[in-house]
Amino acid sequence: MNPEVRQAIHVARLMYPSKDQRTLLHAVRIVVDNQPDFLLTIVGDGPDAGHLKMLSSELGISDNVRFLGFRDDICKLLLDSELFVLSSKTEGLSLTLLEAMACGLPIVATRVGGNPEAVRDCVTGLLVTPEAPDELADAILRLWRDPLLAESMGNEGRL
Repeated sequence: MNPEVRQAIHVARLMYPSKDQRTLLHAVRIVVDNQPDFLLTIVGDGPDAGHLKMLSSELGISDNVRFLGFRDDICKLLLDSELFVLSSKTEGLSLTLLEAMACGLPIVATRVGGNPEAVRDCVTGLLVTPEAPDELADAILRLWRDPLLAESMGNEGRL
């Protein structure tokens, strides 16, 4: 990975409807319209992988979304990223969200399950309504465009 390339990262099983990466891809379309250099790395595999790759192509964001599949170097990938995004409709307490926070990443996540217990809204990250691509895109753009805010949230989450 080129250290000059900024990226957001999403780590989860590719499974619809629970993880809802479809909403995430629709949000990325909005983000790219406003920030053409945006790059999202999706780590994970699952039954929705083929559909998500096709949707990425249909939305015209294939150059902005990298699908890495299953990886065993998650920590390195998190450390190479600018922010962590979780678009779930349902969630327990996401271990990858906690790992991202431990790596100092600011979080954009849906307000479901254990996410609000782990992420302090507007302190360690931004919580959004599930299935709301516009809201998800706005939160991503807010942190993408304000690296100092993102860094501050990442540092708070690490504590």
